[in-house]
Amino acid sequence: MDPRKVDPIVEELRVVAGALNSTPALVALAWLLGRDEVATVIVGACSEAQRAANLQAAELMLPAELRQQLDRVSQPDLPYLHWMQRFRDRDRF
Repeated sequence: MDPRKVDPIVEELRVVAGALNSTPALVALAWLLGRDEVATVIVGACSEAQRAANLQAAELMLPAELRQQLDRVSQPDLPYLHWMQRFRDRDRF
């Protein structure tokens, strides 16, 4: 993945984690669990403590404004065909 795209997402995860007194990892897991298009999240844990920490993400509630911040910074770029069609059709709606 392109670091120019990933770095802002990680930084936003840190900001949100600070606001919630949590960790970026827990915020990332909670954010993914709250997305409609995500059916499951698979985590890898090297220890019992790490497994227990990851499970806390299911109980972490992200306020809507913080979730929107993460959604906004992680929005994927549209592939060529899609942005070109939007550009061409912008005056038709």
